[in-house]
Amino acid sequence: MEWTGDWSDNSDKWTPELKKECNLVVAEDGLFWMALEDFVERVVSVHICNYREGFNFNFIEKKEIDNRDGWHIFSIELDTYGDHTLAVS
Repeated sequence: MEWTGDWSDNSDKWTPELKKECNLVVAEDGLFWMALEDFVERVVSVHICNYREGFNFNFIEKKEIDNRDGWHIFSIELDTYGDHTLAVS
């Protein structure tokens, strides 16, 4: 995915000095700059995880057990011992 709005790789907002200062690389690499206002308007949540070699990523879809008075109650069972990161959005 490449952002194509303001501050994208080919945006006319970049000056030669800013390109150098920010180490801008123009490439279809999924890396891009974006104004905070554009980010907040488009992004709902951000998850930041501590990556380690050998890390396995998985996700569990919510399996709803009960819905009482607007509260969603669910459980997660882990089948491996170790450090785990849980993100809820």
